[in-house]
Amino acid sequence: MKYNFKYTLKSLFFKFLIFLNKDVLLVYMNEDLPISFENVKVKLEKEFELVSTALKNLENEYKFTRLNPYDFTSKEPGYSKQEIDQEYELLANKRKKYGEATLEQKITKLKADFLERLIVVGISKFEYFGKEAESFLASDIDDELNFIDGGVKFNTLDFVTQYKLLGLEFDATFTSDIEGINTKIHALKKDLDNNNIPKLKYVYDDIREKNGLLLPKVILGCDNESINVLIKEIAQKNFNVLENNPIQDKLLIQAEAQLSAFKDRYSKKSVYYRHMTNEATDETKKEDFNLEQRLASRLFDMHSEILGLVRKAGEEKNVFTFENEKAFFSDAVHVKILDVTKNINKQKQ
Repeated sequence: MKYNFKYTLKSLFFKFLIFLNKDVLLVYMNEDLPISFENVKVKLEKEFELVSTALKNLENEYKFTRLNPYDFTSKEPGYSKQEIDQEYELLANKRKKYGEATLEQKITKLKADFLERLIVVGISKFEYFGKEAESFLASDIDDELNFIDGGVKFNTLDFVTQYKLLGLEFDATFTSDIEGINTKIHALKKDLDNNNIPKLKYVYDDIREKNGLLLPKVILGCDNESINVLIKEIAQKNFNVLENNPIQDKLLIQAEAQLSAFKDRYSKKSVYYRHMTNEATDETKKEDFNLEQRLASRLFDMHSEILGLVRKAGEEKNVFTFENEKAFFSDAVHVKILDVTKNINKQKQ
């Protein structure tokens, strides 16, 4: 049998690229360059420059910045400078554990920042979630310690409280590691079930609580290919590409699916704990069950209210259609978010 040594070297090289990072291989294969580690580095450096330019253009055009925790030292409920300093010390220690980032990791971080700002701009400037919604970037403490990238606020009138600020938190992802999405959504479910509810600590509103604002949280994202298309456009300052972009439909569909699944979950939990409260004969257990029932009921109400607003925005834009379901089937991140969400209530309560 004839053995092609040159072909074998090429095959091993590509396998090594896959081992390093799947995205590196995609980057490399998009250019007709001779195979060499030097050319891979050159291509990555060009991508780094492209993503940096796109991110800078987006920031300069729309002026969105992360909330600054030190701005909340004089606002109710108020956080002390010492408390914030301690959180930044925790953040610095966390960053040290990861060491110096590789070029691939720097590109991934820039793309994550780009997606977060893209969501904020889309919601605040292009009405992705309807006319009543606006969005903001969470502080770096909320982002890296509490795993909340940003928030969405819905300004609505309520006949009981006259004015009510409703909202949700989001964690943005474009990960090529699809199993990472499974981990994120199930971690969120586990936190909610264990009453370890994600809270946005630094946020502007009239109902902020001392230990953070309790809001529904969703995972939002799209695949690397979709992000790359938008990066190329924004790098050329083609901001009109953000208007009526398919990504808004994906975000609404993802948010609607997760809010609906969690609403159903906490409806069942509320009924269950109400039954257990009524059946319990021991007063301590009765009180414990009652507390669980009230929390489940609160979570149900929160998810229901926001779900109504998200559905309203989606229906106005005719988002929830079979055509969209088929059109977005090629986005592996979008599909995985929906698949994992469908299975939330199939597991033991």
